[in-house]
Amino acid sequence: MMSLFLLLFAAADLEVVVAGESFEIGQPIRCEVSLDALEGGSEALSLGRFEPGLSWFVADEPALHRSSDGARTLSWTVLALEPDAGPLPVPSLESDGAPIALVAPSVSVVAALGGGEDAPRPARGFYIPELARADASQLPLFLGGVAALCLALIMWRVLRRSGPLMPEPESLAERFAKLERPIDGDDPRVGDWHGELAQILRVAHGDEQSGWSDEEWVERAELSAELRDELRALFDVCAAVRYGGARPTRFAVEETLERARTLVTGAEEVAA
Repeated sequence: MMSLFLLLFAAADLEVVVAGESFEIGQPIRCEVSLDALEGGSEALSLGRFEPGLSWFVADEPALHRSSDGARTLSWTVLALEPDAGPLPVPSLESDGAPIALVAPSVSVVAALGGGEDAPRPARGFYIPELARADASQLPLFLGGVAALCLALIMWRVLRRSGPLMPEPESLAERFAKLERPIDGDDPRVGDWHGELAQILRVAHGDEQSGWSDEEWVERAELSAELRDELRALFDVCAAVRYGGARPTRFAVEETLERARTLVTGAEEVAA
C-alpha cells in the first residue's frame, strides 16, 4: 500500500506559474507552485539543492510557504543572464522520498532595448569580439611576443632552480704551482701554506677525504716503508708550523717544498 502511495506521488505533476511569457535579461522571474493538490503535511516535503546553471542567477532560493488560510505554496525567483537561457530552472521536490515533477512553462528571454531600438541586439560573447576587432596584421606580432615572454619565463625558472654553475675543481698541479713561491716564518699565511702542502701530499698518494688526521692516514695508507717515513717527516714539519707555533726560515720552507715536489712528482709518475 505504501509503495502505491509513493508511486502516486511520483506521478504527480505540479504546474509552475509565472507572470508572463517574455522577460528581459536581468528581469526577475517569480515562480510559484501550489501544493494544495498534495496529500499530507508540509513536514513530509523536502527540497533538494537548487543549481540552475551558469545562465541563471538565483535571486530568492526556493522556499515552502503557508498562507493564513492554510494554502501551501513553493516559490523562488531567478534572473536570466543571457538571451535564450534555456528552460526555466525548477528545484527538486520530494514527499517522503518520492520525487514530484514540477512542470515549468515555456518563456523567452530577450536583450533589453535601448532608446529608439525596435529589435533586440545580437548576442555577443565576452572575448571573441575583442579579438575580431584586432588588426589581423598585428595578431602574429602579438602572439609572437606572448610566446617569447613565455619562453623567457621558462628559461628564468630553469636557471633559478639549477643555481649558479660550480667552477671546475683545481688540478693537483695547479694547487702545487700556487706554492712555488715559498714564504718565510714572518708571513701570517705560513700556517695555511703548510696545511695546503700536507693536503696536496695526501691527495697525491690516494687520500679520498678519509677524515683521518695526517698521523692516522700515513699509518693506514698502503705505502712503502721508505715513503711512509718521508711523508711522516714532512707532516711533522707542517704540524709544527700549523699547530706548534714554529716559524721556519725562507730556506727551510724552500727545502720542505723541494722534498714535497719530489714526492708529488713520483706519485704522478706511478699513477701514469
